[in-house]
Amino acid sequence: MKLLHRVNELLSRAVFYLATVGTLLVVAIVFCNVIARYLFNTPFHWAEEVTSITVILIGFFPAAALLRKGWHVKFDLVSDRIESRLPRVSNALQILVNLCGIAFAGIIVWQTGINILNSWKFNMREPSMLGTPLWVPYSYMLIGSILLLIAFSCQLFDNISQIKGARKSES
Repeated sequence: MKLLHRVNELLSRAVFYLATVGTLLVVAIVFCNVIARYLFNTPFHWAEEVTSITVILIGFFPAAALLRKGWHVKFDLVSDRIESRLPRVSNALQILVNLCGIAFAGIIVWQTGINILNSWKFNMREPSMLGTPLWVPYSYMLIGSILLLIAFSCQLFDNISQIKGARKSES
């Protein structure tokens, strides 16, 4: 289990930094494209395609790292009250949330895998000047979703072990 946590941490951190670089890349491309379009009247024709593909990377790659650090959006108004008043219900809700997250990430992994195979098989490409193969953005989604699946699984195992530890200390 410690190996899975370590792999999750290293991969999540690596793709988080890659997404940070992607964010800087998108900002630079959009800035330069605005200057080229409005000052020189010659926009970059490839800029929209590159930024849209990079935005997919920015959206999916850091998800596991954000979940691991607890930076994901959550409804604190309810969860804080439940956690302070009913810790056992809070643990059960955390397990339920992790199971839903595993199901959600698993469905995304499964469907994205199908999309990658189909886009590879039928040589599907972006309908643009660059004609980027569609398996490229789909692979970003697959990598991010697999890491999210691992992160939810690690949290589920941690929650279950916390419950077992609490039961052992009570008895």
